[in-house]
Amino acid sequence: MGLKSSPYHLKKFMDIAFLKSQLQKPSAELTDEERKHIPDSFDEMVITYFDDGWIHAEAGDYEAFLVRWKLILKACREAKIKFSAEKC
Repeated sequence: MGLKSSPYHLKKFMDIAFLKSQLQKPSAELTDEERKHIPDSFDEMVITYFDDGWIHAEAGDYEAFLVRWKLILKACREAKIKFSAEKC
């Protein structure tokens, strides 16, 4: 990254990209069945650390995990976050 303040700014960007208010638009694109698996905020389904992120759901709830993945990817698209296939 190269700059002293880069980690701070990246963390702030991730916080903004996954604000509770940012959850509404991508959630609206999901089906009613999929919305049952969505918690009230991103804080309950994703943890970010610099440019890494972990998506989680209850153990064994594969359906909820997939829906959360879908929602996170939609939110990333909205925030214009790009992924490198080689690093994923």
